[in-house]
Amino acid sequence: MTSDTREVWVSRGTALATLLDTK
Repeated sequence: MTSDTREVWVSRGTALATLLDTK
């Protein structure tokens, strides 16, 4: 697993958290 892939998942996780927090 590359660091780039890790950053992508971190970004997705942040976006998901934002969506859930909005709800």
